[in-house]
Amino acid sequence: MKKLLLSIPFCLLLISGAAQEGSSAEDEAQIRALINEIVDLVDGLSSPVEAKQLYAYYTPNYTAIRTDYLIDGTFKSSSIDEETFKMRVTPFSTDIDQRVEYKLDNIHYLKVLGKTAIANYTANFSTYNKSDKLVGGTQVITARLVKTDSGWKIQSTHVAEVRDDMQRALCNYEVFAKDKNNYLLQVYYPAGTFFQQDHLNIKFTETGTAAATITTDQNEFRWESQKLYLPKENGGNQIINAGNRETVMAELVKYYYPNQCATVQKASN
Repeated sequence: MKKLLLSIPFCLLLISGAAQEGSSAEDEAQIRALINEIVDLVDGLSSPVEAKQLYAYYTPNYTAIRTDYLIDGTFKSSSIDEETFKMRVTPFSTDIDQRVEYKLDNIHYLKVLGKTAIANYTANFSTYNKSDKLVGGTQVITARLVKTDSGWKIQSTHVAEVRDDMQRALCNYEVFAKDKNNYLLQVYYPAGTFFQQDHLNIKFTETGTAAATITTDQNEFRWESQKLYLPKENGGNQIINAGNRETVMAELVKYYYPNQCATVQKASN
């Protein structure tokens, strides 16, 4: 009788373990399907409806750390929240000229731990403006997922984007006047699968008739007699004709984003 009593809990343990294993396999299948669905949505993303479907795969508190590795060996890291994520998706979902090709390479690792899961996968991408290719490369993505009442969702990611092909393109920028001499520029340029937004602060300080010092977060420039003096890497100055402040700001965008922007255009705001 004692043997029988001892064997019952042991059998229950086996049954419980088998059920848990089955559940884990089911969860893994759901996560694999989710990753494939996300990749399919990003590939050819072309409407706000598709963008809304994409956002549904992420939690409202979604965050990401992204590191872009450029062809010249330099890299840049940035933190992304849900709002920034949506802002980067918007150009592809609203501008018919902007599109991305996005293909899953492989899911390398997937582990389910209760209501949390870790997945690592790679995807190859190319972005286009009309028929012109802008950027190509590979993303290595490590995602943390959580199981919610409506299924598995991505809560955070670490994205390493390695670019092996990059062309310069049209960059848009918006100008916001803080006061008559201080301006904030929001610059948008293609950055892999999404558009990157950067801020550029510009301050004009008059130093005489038709002359001013221009200060940014990084440098100081001279603007005199409608000519802008930009420092060269090997010394000296590059002299640009700049008859007004709008031209100066456009030239500074070109100066700070030479590898991204073939031309620049001020957007209406």
